[in-house]
Amino acid sequence: MLRAGNVLRSFLLNSKGGERPARFSTKMANAELLNRVREEVEELHRSFVSWFAGEGCSDDDDTFERMFTSRLPKDALYIFPGGTVSRFGDFFGTLRAAYGSSPAFRIAIRDVQIALREGNMVVTTYVEWQKGSKNSTPAENGRRTSVVMEVCDDGIKWRHLHETWLPLEQMAKGPFDEF
Repeated sequence: MLRAGNVLRSFLLNSKGGERPARFSTKMANAELLNRVREEVEELHRSFVSWFAGEGCSDDDDTFERMFTSRLPKDALYIFPGGTVSRFGDFFGTLRAAYGSSPAFRIAIRDVQIALREGNMVVTTYVEWQKGSKNSTPAENGRRTSVVMEVCDDGIKWRHLHETWLPLEQMAKGPFDEF
């Protein structure tokens, strides 16, 4: 039997095209969870696009709460792609002030996967492609993300987020013309 750490290690070892461990079956419960997690990842990133572009949402406290603070607990850790460490609560002021700051900003999410499921906690990985960003260098970039999520009755809470830049040669071949 695989233990949680071994399952994650096994998945990471196989993430370069190999078979996924047997633990990750295509049972309906896993498929439903993956769909719920994928929808959450995509919805949060649609919120970032709307907020930074200043389109499709208003710049008010209720909208900011609905889009961000309701799902990103203030004490949750956020590790930026360059290695800077912050708590979401420390990042909210910067995010709040950035409304409409990047009108051409767009994001595409690819390859959402569940790396580990333990009770109501889920480790999820995905690749995020950005273009038109005024807040990242380069403006067209890609990052691999791992996130620890808590699946609750009232939604999904992001408990830990770690982003890592993709290699420059991979970024140069990014799917920027597809979104």
